[in-house]
Amino acid sequence: MKNALIRGLNNLHNLAPRVLDNHRVPFLRYASVVCDILYLHLKGDQLFLSRTNSQGKSLLACSTIEANINQDLSQLLAATSKLRNNIKSWLNAPDSYAPVHLQRSLDAIAALILAGMTNQRLVLDKDNLIQYCPTEAEIREMIHENLLWLTSEITISILLPFVLSHHDPSTSAYWPAVSPQGRQLVPGFVDQDSACWYFAPFDPITGQPADHLLSVL
Repeated sequence: MKNALIRGLNNLHNLAPRVLDNHRVPFLRYASVVCDILYLHLKGDQLFLSRTNSQGKSLLACSTIEANINQDLSQLLAATSKLRNNIKSWLNAPDSYAPVHLQRSLDAIAALILAGMTNQRLVLDKDNLIQYCPTEAEIREMIHENLLWLTSEITISILLPFVLSHHDPSTSAYWPAVSPQGRQLVPGFVDQDSACWYFAPFDPITGQPADHLLSVL
């Protein structure tokens, strides 16, 4: 999921100054989707890392950098929340859209993500995980709980097209794991706001790179 989000943020940064004026509103709707899912993912990370085990300990409490992680997540959530509010303002007044402002906000978020991911890798160190969750079954349960929480916070009609349109199929044929029945729903989901998904790096239905973007830049 983090790879999909990073691809989305990079895509926003690349497109920000290039979108034609008459395509500005659907682009901002796309930007809103990316940032909303990023915000929820960060909240999910917060819940995942602070979840307590049967001994009353969290993954953060088992690490030596709890304060660093909490600071990373707080700063990221604040920066993402601020950008989400800016995007809402631009959607309400499209002529006020400032691509340089969007790019600067994304640069700040990228720097925070880089620091945060470095620290999270330390928290999710094998020894730390074993101390917190001795069995593979417990770890799987944690991941399942986290996924259930995410899908309860955002409609699948947005989440599924996002995941499919921000994953390069050439890198893995096994992720995301979507059933044939689920894939049959995707065209209908995309049709709910096809102009928004037009800006995604991959076609959510076919998985092909979005070469058509040249027509809106």
